[in-house]
Amino acid sequence: MVLGIDDDDEVAKAQALLAEKGVTFLQAAAPSGPELVNKRFRVDAFPTLALLDPEGKLISMDETALRGEGLAGTLEKLLPAEK
Repeated sequence: MVLGIDDDDEVAKAQALLAEKGVTFLQAAAPSGPELVNKRFRVDAFPTLALLDPEGKLISMDETALRGEGLAGTLEKLLPAEK
């Protein structure tokens, strides 16, 4: 699952931008957004990519490993192959 988290106080502005860009993955925004994003997750640059396991454990924040062919390779290494 892909989840976007917005730390902008202007939710309507963010929604308009997402619609303009054709973003279809799930987005979260809340009054606690800045607290969650900036302080708990320690994210201060956007976009920031993070890969979590099903239990919510951080696996990677390596931009190269989480984009394009790098993401495909990372997922191949982490997901068990079907038999």
